[in-house]
Amino acid sequence: MKRTYFILFSFFSLFALALNGYIYSLMLDHTNPLRTEEVINSLFSLERWTIPLLFLILLVQTNRIAREQRRGHYFMASALFFVGFTVLDYVLLGEIFFHYRKETGLWQGEFSLLGFAGFFFSFIAVIISWVNYFVANKKGRRRNHALHSDS
Repeated sequence: MKRTYFILFSFFSLFALALNGYIYSLMLDHTNPLRTEEVINSLFSLERWTIPLLFLILLVQTNRIAREQRRGHYFMASALFFVGFTVLDYVLLGEIFFHYRKETGLWQGEFSLLGFAGFFFSFIAVIISWVNYFVANKKGRRRNHALHSDS
């Protein structure tokens, strides 16, 4: 179980890093800004659906580990995965993309609240992980109590 979690966590992290790196490398190219903006927006939307999905897969695996071994630190690792890549996407890359649009003349006077959204979603993910940990821990204690009371 722990090995499966480590493999999933590593693979998901490498995937997210590669996607973020590719998005960043596209922002360094100023030759065709309209086409680049289309591609970057598509990749942003892909990432903004993928990171929460990968987080949920990690939480499912974490629940399996918690059920068998009562280890809680995997919940925090899953939350840190989501928080790290959400902050990277919404705050850092969002800000870089905002300045990219200004430099290339694609900016139309709008402002970005992506940073606030990223911190809000990160806060929600930490709460989900925290509640999930306490529910799994309570179920584990109940099951252990039932097993010991039968003996």
